[in-house]
Amino acid sequence: MTPLSDKSLQSTLSDLVLVAGHGIFNPSGLTRLRDRLSSNSTLPPPTTSELIQDPESWWLDPYQGKLDVLTFLEHLKAGVSLAAENKEALLMFSGGQSKVSSTSLSEGSSYHLISSLLGWFNLSRPSNPSEDARSSDWPIHERVVTEEHSRDSYENLLFGLCRFREVTGRYPRNVTIISYKHKAFRFTHVHRASVRFPTSRFNFVGVDHTGTLLPVVETIESEEPLLVSSGQRDGSSDLRLRFNSTYILSHAPSDLPPHELALSIMPFVVDPHGCGTATSLPAHDRDLLAARFGTDPRFRNVADNVLQEKRKLRDPALKGSMGWHGCLEMRGLMEACERSREPDGVGQDGGGWIWASEIPWDIRTIKT
Repeated sequence: MTPLSDKSLQSTLSDLVLVAGHGIFNPSGLTRLRDRLSSNSTLPPPTTSELIQDPESWWLDPYQGKLDVLTFLEHLKAGVSLAAENKEALLMFSGGQSKVSSTSLSEGSSYHLISSLLGWFNLSRPSNPSEDARSSDWPIHERVVTEEHSRDSYENLLFGLCRFREVTGRYPRNVTIISYKHKAFRFTHVHRASVRFPTSRFNFVGVDHTGTLLPVVETIESEEPLLVSSGQRDGSSDLRLRFNSTYILSHAPSDLPPHELALSIMPFVVDPHGCGTATSLPAHDRDLLAARFGTDPRFRNVADNVLQEKRKLRDPALKGSMGWHGCLEMRGLMEACERSREPDGVGQDGGGWIWASEIPWDIRTIKT
């Protein structure tokens, strides 16, 4: 994982700007493409930027293409830009080694490499070692790290928080996530609530292939309608929290792509930490899904263990989950899936519980 270039800047960083990875760069593909295009003497040699924009320079999923590559680059540019504007921000490129053919490259390391090849989009000034670290506006290329274990969007956020603690010695004051616009509801209403990060300190910026920044307009004033509790566990003061699936279905934007709501959001609603202990949707909520998607069988049911299966597919190198040793205070949250299988664990009674023990930024104890 890419470290901070200078330990002395750790004390200056308090905010996290996280770019969620969606593809892996293929340097050898870029080289082959450059050689092939350069052999045509009638055309000017392609620039590095032009080569990076070509799908041949990436390991992509079958459904991804040129527009996706352009969107990846706009995500990168947005992240660099937002971090450059905030001298207290740590920029993090997040994503694991999700492709069999990608050798040792992860999504996070790919994004770091590309940003470097593109000169940090001309947004990072040269370093000045003589400056006082306590007051310096550190250049962005010295405030960048990678997170290389996450296998889905929930882990992007969870491992991002842990990685921030690992490299700075503290947890972020504010978090900004950059990804596709259609993932806004998933991150702000589901993943953020699953780790119980305060709404007032959480931001999401959706970016499309044109580079248009689409900040989330809708905010949550209270967690109360989003989460429901069955009271306290026997012999413990911890609340048992789970999502109000009816509220989620009723408040999900009407323009959400069907696959986003049925195959991504709802699986995390019934299995918040992706443990493979999903609950069944109540009959009323199954009716809401049916009303939204008609008879299309792909979107009418929420399959158990779908999140665990996705994680297996996205971890061909079998690296597994990120450890908690760099973020000791998050150990319970990081081990939520393991603890869900214990006799008194978070996933008992059919699963679907959110880890409700104390965490560093607990919404029940932090005043914002």
